[in-house]
Amino acid sequence: MSDIVISNILGFVLGILASFVSWWILFHALVPKVAFGNALCRAPTSDDASGWKYLFQFANIGRRLLIDVQIRARLAVPRPDRPGLWNVVTLALDWDGEKKLEIPKVKNKGHLAYRLFINQVPDFQQSSLYPEFVREKATRGQLSLDDLLKPPVNGKLTVYVAGFDELSGARKLFASKAYIAQDIKEGRFLALDVVPKDAPTPSAA
Repeated sequence: MSDIVISNILGFVLGILASFVSWWILFHALVPKVAFGNALCRAPTSDDASGWKYLFQFANIGRRLLIDVQIRARLAVPRPDRPGLWNVVTLALDWDGEKKLEIPKVKNKGHLAYRLFINQVPDFQQSSLYPEFVREKATRGQLSLDDLLKPPVNGKLTVYVAGFDELSGARKLFASKAYIAQDIKEGRFLALDVVPKDAPTPSAA
């Protein structure tokens, strides 16, 4: 086999390899990546009859912007009438009962926290799938996330963040872990953790 043929074959193989490496870096290494808070934050409030407000947090820890972002939070509750099945309801993310938030972009390294509006979900007042105390508290505007995650309801909350990679245009969907009652902590967010309200904030290096 002549040197020219060998050189052409080698160049072809190296070209394919270089293209693959470039593709992998573009679509796998330098992409938006979302990390969610390790816990849900609970804090006292006077604007809700339950006395509490609840927040979740996420951050873009990738290297590119996530754009045209949509955020949803869904609560799954085991159905007492049909063991093994779950009833899923999307929670409100503002006072108007809106169940989907839309934001233009999430910068890399940017941390965002949003509030859950438990008493703006009509399903908790109306559905017989929830215990009577849930419906009564929801009717009075006193229902808390603790009520929904602790026994006997035993719900699980999952946050979903969807958006587009600014460079490739690929749509990405990220889901948090299923938060349970033990994941609710009173305090404030620090990075992706919940710390006591009076905990000191580390100074920048």
